[in-house]
Amino acid sequence: MGASAVTLSPYMGSDSLNPFTAADPSKGAFVLCKTSNPSSNEVQTLKTSSGLMVYEEVAKITEETWNVNGNVGLVVGATDITAITNVRKSAPSVWILAPGVGAQGGEPE
Repeated sequence: MGASAVTLSPYMGSDSLNPFTAADPSKGAFVLCKTSNPSSNEVQTLKTSSGLMVYEEVAKITEETWNVNGNVGLVVGATDITAITNVRKSAPSVWILAPGVGAQGGEPE
């Protein structure tokens, strides 16, 4: 492909992400975590058996499992400051790509 990074959906699990995250540590991957579209809450904010929301679980799994090579980040909409805060708590060392600053209403601070 020649790409330096890809965006991945976490909902099919490790066997779908590993070919992109483990094969070449020089290549990056960003996992969709908490998107800013209005209907994202239909799935991403559901509570899991641990008491965390789905997107917080995605962040936690990324921190603990998928980011073994330090080349995986999370996509979190910049318009949801609470989600960014929660993701940072669940994944303190993972990069966050926060689209939505500017025209979509997100602020850089």
